[in-house]
Amino acid sequence: MTSSRTPNSDHRDREIARLKQELVDARQRLLSAVEALSANEGLRSLNEELTTAKEELQSTNEELTTVNQELMSTNAALAEAHDLASLIVETAAAPLLVLDSELRVITANPSFNRAFRIPPREAEGQLLYSVSNGGWDIPRLREMLERILPDHKVVQDFVIEQDFPGIGRKVLALTARQLGGLQQILLGIEDITERRERAGDALRESEERCRSLADSAPVLIWVSSPDKACTFFNKPWLAFTGRTMQQELGNGWTEGVHPEDLDRCLEIYTSSFDVRRSFQMEYRLRRSDGEYRWVLDNGVPRFEHGGLFVGYVGSCTDITDVKTTQEEDLAKLKLETVGALAGGIAHDFNNLLGGILAHSEVALTELASGSSPAEELQRIRAAAIRGAEIVRQLMIYAGQESEIVELVDVAGIVEDMLELLRVSVSKRVKVETCFGKNLPLVRASPTQIRQVAMNLITNASEAIGNRDGVIRLTTGRVTVRRDSPRAASERLAEGEYLQLEVIDTGRGMTPEVQARVFDPFFTTKLTGSHGQGLVVVKRIVQSLQGTIRLSSAPGKGATFRILLPAENDAVQATRSTISPAGEETFASREATILVVDDEDLLRQAVSKMLRKKGLSVIEASDGSGALDVIRAQNVHIDVLLLDVTLPGASSCEVYKEAKRLRPGMPVIVTSAKTEEMAAASLATSIERFLRKPVRLSDLLGAIRDVLSS
Repeated sequence: MTSSRTPNSDHRDREIARLKQELVDARQRLLSAVEALSANEGLRSLNEELTTAKEELQSTNEELTTVNQELMSTNAALAEAHDLASLIVETAAAPLLVLDSELRVITANPSFNRAFRIPPREAEGQLLYSVSNGGWDIPRLREMLERILPDHKVVQDFVIEQDFPGIGRKVLALTARQLGGLQQILLGIEDITERRERAGDALRESEERCRSLADSAPVLIWVSSPDKACTFFNKPWLAFTGRTMQQELGNGWTEGVHPEDLDRCLEIYTSSFDVRRSFQMEYRLRRSDGEYRWVLDNGVPRFEHGGLFVGYVGSCTDITDVKTTQEEDLAKLKLETVGALAGGIAHDFNNLLGGILAHSEVALTELASGSSPAEELQRIRAAAIRGAEIVRQLMIYAGQESEIVELVDVAGIVEDMLELLRVSVSKRVKVETCFGKNLPLVRASPTQIRQVAMNLITNASEAIGNRDGVIRLTTGRVTVRRDSPRAASERLAEGEYLQLEVIDTGRGMTPEVQARVFDPFFTTKLTGSHGQGLVVVKRIVQSLQGTIRLSSAPGKGATFRILLPAENDAVQATRSTISPAGEETFASREATILVVDDEDLLRQAVSKMLRKKGLSVIEASDGSGALDVIRAQNVHIDVLLLDVTLPGASSCEVYKEAKRLRPGMPVIVTSAKTEEMAAASLATSIERFLRKPVRLSDLLGAIRDVLSS
């Protein structure tokens, strides 16, 4: 290491130069005085100048002596510091280099020479990039070192991996900084090759341990990278599917998912990935024997230290047997609930029939007296429509509808089943609603939403008991932000949610009961319940990626709050209204309708109404009679009005024969069941469908439409 001038040294040099200049000036004044003496000028003035010059010269000499002493002390200290620094560099165990501003080696300590097998002092004077036969010619290292002096930077743990001639591959951690106030760089070098190898061995050992644990786990485990591609499957997964690791990697695993479940499965998987949210989903996965088994898949995001997202890890459990048991329990629960509904429905129907009978007798009395019974007949009609609506909702609830997952309007579904909800609770309980407007849609099946609403309403009614009380249903939009307390406490991802609340004024619950309220078979009722109602609600909510929370206290009632992930689209629900009977006629056109229905009372009434509207009607009470009319070549038929359930020849036979012999004849299908079920019975798609009981205005509108088209 070589010494160099410091700012203090420069200052002292300037001071010495000043003093020397003053000495020169004093001498010049002395010479002037001598000249003045020789010129025989005033002796007294000369003596004064000589005295002054002498004093200045003496003062200057004293200052020079002091400066020289300070300079000697400083040089001694610098020499001592230089010797100490050189000693530290020379004796340091770690390899060290001192570089100048051009990155030329000023000093290389013995540790550096030994580590890189370089003879003493060979590296000194060389550019760093030429040392070790160019082994240090590393572009990113050069870029880093060139910024140390201009930016006054300190760089630590700068890791390089390089092959050095005669040594092999080394992994080095470098530290670089400016040396004091000098234009020099101190470069420290630490060989971490062995440490990195030990870390790699430890990592491989840890991965092997994790792999062994995963392979010995009794569940199917998968791991994915941040790009959603799967990178690992454990042995139980491969044994279950009967496929190799290569076949499953990436997106290969999707080949085993049931085609009906694949789109929903991928949507949950990718949407959860995008928001880094844990997910749970059920789907059917093909087993090695070809059988599709239901699995419950739980996925959790993985993060490294510092919050870096590195993918997901998931586990799948075969829940086929459990699901079968749950479906059996759900069927029992539905039967139990339908049984509980029977009393309320019987009471309502008894009232409806009593009203119909009373208004019929009043209508007959009015007719006998020559008055018009229009008011009584309208009330009879309204009562019949209300009864039909209760029956339709009961059929829907009992499962006469496919469980297709779609975008649904929760508030609309609940509002549509209010009649059914009201007859399912005590007559002393008032059901109130407060539904928000323009709410977002939710991806679910209508049956699931109806099941949730029915179970919560039934539970609330039982909590109120034989007292006066209120059940309040509300819906609204909730926005969850990532940093909100609700997001943390309920493990909700950031976004929009549809909220459904069921609030009752019942007896409330203790904390102990609240802790067990969602446990299977737990119930506080002495008889008549197997404790599965709220369990089913929670299972449905979780399957929809939602949450359910309960707040209650003894004597304060209870509030069940459900949040379901919302879609972006808003919906404006439409509501059917009871329209008066149509007044239009078909007098302007002669048309013949074949009415096929085995219910005499209904068929005769419909036929009579159609005739009154100017239409010709042919009646058939069974499928065989309908076939005879259709096959008769001398009978003209414009429209076939066909009931699905017929004695004799089936409605399917009648429909096919009608399309074969009269392909241009439109067919209007009627049934008390759903259109999907009717289409399944006919084994074909349906052109026009009317659900029983059919209003005359709807029937006439359908006939007019098919005739005009």
